[in-house]
Parts: sequence; structure tokens; C-alpha cells
Amino acid sequence: MQIQKLKGVWTSENISLKPATKRELFSFQKEQNVSFPKVLLQYFELLNGTNNQYDGRFFQFYSLTQFKSIDEELKNWDGVPDYSGIVETLRDYKSYFVLADYSFHMFSYAIRLNSLANKENEVLVLCGREYKKIASTFTEFIDLYLRESIKLQFDE
Repeated sequence: MQIQKLKGVWTSENISLKPATKRELFSFQKEQNVSFPKVLLQYFELLNGTNNQYDGRFFQFYSLTQFKSIDEELKNWDGVPDYSGIVETLRDYKSYFVLADYSFHMFSYAIRLNSLANKENEVLVLCGREYKKIASTFTEFIDLYLRESIKLQFDE
């Protein structure tokens, strides 16, 4: 199971894990009118991100409290890179939620969520106003991370 492998990597790097409660998960889904895919739900229940820490590869995975839509998280981000233009290039940007970043937002990663459970919840890599689909599911995204795939950085 990918979540257990992820837990092993983070535990070996002394990243403290603070799982989300079922109540927090239910409240979030209700407030945002989204349905988490099974593996994303397991991620929050067992790991809940890297607790505001970057791992040894310079990735930070977000906890439920940091997990916000592109509309909330990046629409007004005019740092380097300037993410504010993503709302002009990414159709349906309001249905994507930022779940991680690499090297202090050099790249950000967002997953598409809907009110109904889907078999596919595509994951995008974002850099400024540019984006690219890198996975069809959260599980595929975790697999790319575990394999240290170059696809996580816009390259093939």
C-alpha cells in the first residue's frame, strides 16, 4: 500500500505525523462540497501531511488545515513563481486543491475534487501560470513521489 510506504519514508526522516480525525474530514468534505477518493482519505487519516516540514527531497505535503483550493491558496500568490495567473490558464481551477509543494513553491501540486466520488482525480504539477497533468489519481501521484520521478518537475 502506497500510504504505508509513504509513512515509512517520512518516519525514517523523523517527520512527526498528526493524523486528521474522522470528524475533521467529514466537516471539510461537507463545507467544501467535495468527496475524497479512498486513498486521499487514508492519507489524511494516517499521515495528514509532513506537519509543516519539508522532507529530505524538499517536498512538503499538506495537512488538512493547509489543504485549500487554488482559488484560496494560489489565486493571489504573486511571489516567485507568480501563481496568480493560474486562474486565467486553468479551466475549473476552483475544483483543484493544493496538496503539496516542492522547494518552497517552485512547483505546487493540486488534485481535482468533485462532490461525487470519482475513480479519477487528476493531479497537476503547477509552476506559475503553467500546469500539466502528471497523474490520474492520488495513488499514481504518490507512486511518482516514491519513485522520485522526473515527471514531478514538468519533465518526461
